[in-house]
Amino acid sequence: MENQETFYLSVSGSLNEHVCSEVRHICDEITAQKSKICLLINSTGGLTRPTIMLSHFLEELGDSVTTYGDGRVESAAVTIFVAGHKRIVHPNCFIHVHPSSMKMEGSYTEAELLRTAEVLKRDREEIDHIFSNRTKMSKRMRNQVFVNQGRDMTPLEAQKLGITHDIGIVKIPKDAPQFGLRGERD
Repeated sequence: MENQETFYLSVSGSLNEHVCSEVRHICDEITAQKSKICLLINSTGGLTRPTIMLSHFLEELGDSVTTYGDGRVESAAVTIFVAGHKRIVHPNCFIHVHPSSMKMEGSYTEAELLRTAEVLKRDREEIDHIFSNRTKMSKRMRNQVFVNQGRDMTPLEAQKLGITHDIGIVKIPKDAPQFGLRGERD
């Protein structure tokens, strides 16, 4: 896989189903051309389930995927970020992880709330599995940030926990292929 062209895909804003689906489609196209992917992420997060699915997809692409935290990598965006075979954050990147949550409006029965709680629990367990396999975070630390309370991290803290491998600045060559996606708040 020497001398492969790298395609720079920038993702910002809210990570909803549409954005995650588009990222997957574009990555399929890029890897079909035997190119590498540098996924530049600047996002405050988004929907849990689509980002979990995208994270698994990106991990399956193996060493063809580098993720780069540029600006903010928060919430569900961190789940995608840790899918990179190589992970780099900008020296000023803000990283934030927290327990999964779900916005709800209206009136609900006890049964409906219990089903919702089960979905949140299942998502938390899957996120815990992702982070246990891809980072150096202890079970105690994962429980702290994904069950009890969130945590803001500096790039150095994220590196110590294995969320990122390196801290640095990605320089995009002038003639490199690039594409950007921006998700809007739902």
